Amino acid sequence: MHLNNVFALHCVQILVQDVESLAEHRSYIQHRFQTSVAVHCMRKGRATSLHPLATSDFNEGNTAENAKVLDDLLINQLALSKEEVEKMLVVVGGNQSTVEKLRTLKKFLASCPHGYSRYGWVLPLIQLWHMGWADLERVLSTHWGVSQGNDLSSFSSVNNILGRKVKDVKRPDYYPALHLVVDTLRVDVLDCWRDSMLHYEFQCAIADGDIGCAMNVMASVELTHGDGLNKYSNELLELTCNFEFEYSSALQTLIKNNWLCNLSGIDGYLEDKGGSHRRNKKEAAAKELRRNMAEHGVNTFRSGRTTRYIAQDDFLGGYNWLSANNEKKIKDFINRTLRDAGNIHADEDVASDVSVPTASAADTSAAPMPSMLIGGELVDGEELFQSWDGDESDSEDEGNLYMQNPVATTKRTVIISDKTIE
Repeated sequence: MHLNNVFALHCVQILVQDVESLAEHRSYIQHRFQTSVAVHCMRKGRATSLHPLATSDFNEGNTAENAKVLDDLLINQLALSKEEVEKMLVVVGGNQSTVEKLRTLKKFLASCPHGYSRYGWVLPLIQLWHMGWADLERVLSTHWGVSQGNDLSSFSSVNNILGRKVKDVKRPDYYPALHLVVDTLRVDVLDCWRDSMLHYEFQCAIADGDIGCAMNVMASVELTHGDGLNKYSNELLELTCNFEFEYSSALQTLIKNNWLCNLSGIDGYLEDKGGSHRRNKKEAAAKELRRNMAEHGVNTFRSGRTTRYIAQDDFLGGYNWLSANNEKKIKDFINRTLRDAGNIHADEDVASDVSVPTASAADTSAAPMPSMLIGGELVDGEELFQSWDGDESDSEDEGNLYMQNPVATTKRTVIISDKTIE
């Protein structure tokens, strides 16, 4: 029900942004997002304390090397003693591969008699940006359509009309793919709207610092990944079980308060400081897309008309994946994790799930800026960087693959807590 209310509010927000006669309602819509539909927001004005640490040459793709990474960060660089660390709960964030390696590390060392060396003090937590990238890939793939087709209900045709260079691949370039999905959604809302709204709300929730709303989206995304990205479905199922049955209320609050970070202390909603080039570029793309959609009557009923492809129902596919064979997937998951809390992936999931995005050294170029909500409009980091840096280029293929999500970190993060819950 909450997501339905949020989706409706997003649709109204896009209308008041585009229709000048409705501009007087913009502040009211922003107020609604910050009050009646907000769930668990970051404390207003809170600036996250950041302590940059040196990099190391340890191989994070190796389970044993992850132990060396932790030792280097906590013992060598932060100068904590092993006795201090073993009394703490250290939340370590990373991508799906890192989280899986940390669980494996804890599994193999669980019988170690020494407190620190058991690594029981480590709480692996998957980072939101990686989850968002996987969902962006899903949305793009589901609605891509026929590459050579002329069907404006597909991303493939929109991509060609707008002269974009997005590709339907396992790891699409993040910013160009996000631009295509969001720009298409905005035009669709003015005429009709589609599945992309779920991912749009995920992006907006993070930009506004509302981890509660982001988690509501993740609860729905848990189903949509079931028929493809099995590892991410398992990660989300594990996360749900942790919050529902295992984490104390204090631990839940700690994670929610620190899963996102805000380095400036500036709230997500800002007044527009210019960016005329950004707006003109978006308006030109939207105008061209609307013209083509109107010309082809994309959202007009025409008897006998069919599309060249049928988008799969990701929710139904995920539900069938979980409920198949008398809910075998869920029962197997429960049995595996009862025997071994870190064993969340079945053998067939590991063998079949080849599309999980992971980071390579080439993907770690510096993120220009986090995404923000400016005047209620979602503006991603690449657009902000180009607008504020005076970059007037029209390059669509310069987006980095491994960019920072709106106030969500992409790199390994460490949250240390003893008795203090902030």
